[in-house]
Amino acid sequence: MGLVVPPSHRLAGRTQVDLTELAGEPFVEASAAWGTRVATDRAFVRAGATRTIRYEIGDNRGLLDFVRHGLGIATVPRLFVDPDLVFVPIARHAPQLVVSLATADRDVSMPARELLQASRRLADEYRQSTVGSAATASGRITDLSGRPTERPSKRIGSCTLSSWLR
Repeated sequence: MGLVVPPSHRLAGRTQVDLTELAGEPFVEASAAWGTRVATDRAFVRAGATRTIRYEIGDNRGLLDFVRHGLGIATVPRLFVDPDLVFVPIARHAPQLVVSLATADRDVSMPARELLQASRRLADEYRQSTVGSAATASGRITDLSGRPTERPSKRIGSCTLSSWLR
């Protein structure tokens, strides 16, 4: 996850930003129970940084609209950012949202297998797109015991997609 700002914002030209630099900036945030909000709250605590939450918005589209109109800045997964907004990677203590896909201890159905394969492709694409940037990629697929596996088919425990959501 990183910072999203409008093109006219003072941080729009930066290659990365530290959370401690954001004191005093008005933030647009998701509702307190959302995973992205929880990840952002934790990141600010880890960084020892504070933020001013000006607005809480109940949907991603609305959150980006507030940013687009200069009402605040936000932390979101890169995947959510519209082309008319600017994504600025966070240098240290970046919020990390981990999504896990789990299957039962049996053969995986065709739709579930397709979802796991599509998720892996997204993680791989993101990993390739962030080479040389401040972001890191850690997408992995594990079996039920947490051991890495290459086969998203039988007995998959979870597919952690933190790489494309970071």
